[in-house]
Amino acid sequence: MPAKKALAFLWCMSALVAGAQTNVVQPSFSSAGTNVSANTTQRVYSVIGQPIALNSIVRSQTQAGFLQVTNYTIIDAVAPDITYSLSTLKIDRVSPPTVSVTITDNVGVASAKIFYRRIADAAWSSANLSSSGNTYSALVQNSWFDAMGMEYYFEATDATPNKKRSPATGSYYAYLTAAEETITSDRIGFGSSTSNYKIIAMPYTTGNNAVASLFDELGDWSDTKFRMATYNTQGNSFLEYPGFSSLERGVGYWMLVRTPVVIKIQPTISFPENRAAVYKMTLKPGWNMIGNPYPVAINWDDVRTLNNQPVIGTMHAYNNGWSSSPTLAPYEGGFVLVGGTNDVPIKIPFVGQTAEGTRISASTIADLTSPNWLIKMDVVQEGNTNALGGFGMNPAARFTLDDFDDFSPPSLEASPSLEFSHPEHRLKLFCRDVIPTQSEATWSFTVAGQVGASVALEWNKIENGTKELFLLDEVNLTITNLTASDRYEFVLASNHAFKVYFGNSVANQIIPDHVSMVPPFPNPLSAGENPTFRFALSDQASYTVAVDLWDASGSVVGNFVKAAAPGIVDMTLDFDNRLQKGVYVYRIRINSAAEQKVFTGKLVVL
Repeated sequence: MPAKKALAFLWCMSALVAGAQTNVVQPSFSSAGTNVSANTTQRVYSVIGQPIALNSIVRSQTQAGFLQVTNYTIIDAVAPDITYSLSTLKIDRVSPPTVSVTITDNVGVASAKIFYRRIADAAWSSANLSSSGNTYSALVQNSWFDAMGMEYYFEATDATPNKKRSPATGSYYAYLTAAEETITSDRIGFGSSTSNYKIIAMPYTTGNNAVASLFDELGDWSDTKFRMATYNTQGNSFLEYPGFSSLERGVGYWMLVRTPVVIKIQPTISFPENRAAVYKMTLKPGWNMIGNPYPVAINWDDVRTLNNQPVIGTMHAYNNGWSSSPTLAPYEGGFVLVGGTNDVPIKIPFVGQTAEGTRISASTIADLTSPNWLIKMDVVQEGNTNALGGFGMNPAARFTLDDFDDFSPPSLEASPSLEFSHPEHRLKLFCRDVIPTQSEATWSFTVAGQVGASVALEWNKIENGTKELFLLDEVNLTITNLTASDRYEFVLASNHAFKVYFGNSVANQIIPDHVSMVPPFPNPLSAGENPTFRFALSDQASYTVAVDLWDASGSVVGNFVKAAAPGIVDMTLDFDNRLQKGVYVYRIRINSAAEQKVFTGKLVVL
């Protein structure tokens, strides 16, 4: 057969085999004019040369100039096409928009979906798109977006199924349009006491971030109306309003408003951040007063893990006192301590972008027989609680600063705190002191706060086993078994010192560092009642304690001389009903081979 006629015949036969789809079979072999039987695989092409299908294995009988094809199956190999021109969607939370996309397919679309997640979320959800011709759409629901917006993509599938995603990688983003926001009352400190302060943050940029504009509901400034202050890391000091004029994103501010009022703001621009482009800030060496830059919660443990900077400390939030919770709510700020001497640029991820950090976790029960235990000791004074304090042991700890220790951030006014002295560190004082695991140990600390006001120390439940843990109040000379109770209350004195004893059978080994005494008790006392004198006797072989008592006329009412051993000693003196109503003067002389101490005071009988 002439070449041109053979080619035309093959074209017609191929069209006949392919049917009404006007596809052309382009064989991957050529006929040499001999009789050949074989199983072959053919590829099917459209008239414009695009692959649309594959033949199954078919039986082909070839002769010179003739091709017969039988037993074939055509499979659709073309995915749907998605056209979407709006890369950034604007969301009005009152009237959420409808999102629409054009989807076409050479055969037909079997399903079309939108996948979405709130910008702060990690998990995706999906919804079916409804169709009208080639237009597929869905009404955005309020549950699809958070206070920042949402992230989304489209997916279309045909019956084969071939699947197409748009965009091919990454996501589209929808951000909220400007709308009036009300700052909830739990984020603004209302009242007049130290515990009423809150650390506030401004997560929005408005047309005017000036304090006078943002908080115009407060009227003209007066420190009798409200106070605001932020921390100057480089100067280690607070700057109070009106020393600054505007609020910045990423910065925290102390705020106290005397009279409750509803605060509303008007954001004017959308956020540039999402899970692929998070907010960035720079931390300075020392204490940083930061603010949550988002109107959604963040987790500071995620921040520490993502940035992988060991010098970045934990979050210290303030809500009626200090706590170490890693979560910062919208409009909330806190303090973070940065070690070293260099600035640290960081990124602020959304919750769930990274795993939690490795900081020590405190169980509600401390097992003293374990190599890893922590006593969380809160300091409570006049409704103000500092929950950052404590002490314990860990095999990975050091005697100097490590990740198990902590600090109380700077406060505008006196705030209760534990203070463990560490002169080797530039901040000098830890509020949590975890040391390497050992069989016996002591800790010394002082309690800070408002002198003269009542303070309570509270701690978690303890399982002691064979170990003992006792607390010595070195001012009041009282001993508390920490395993038998969970609270100790006292009136705070200046430089109020405590000591903790840990080990085996330490109850009888509590020896004070120096000689001291507390006023006799009860005082005043009733006629016929006998007073008790309490002494702290340091580590000497033995002591003699001489007590002399005079009445108002100068007459000697009684004198006593008793021997005493080192430790906390209670001495009740029996005056055999000789103490009548009046004021008496006492003198205490404590003698040892190494020293002599004299204490005087008054005793009142009612």
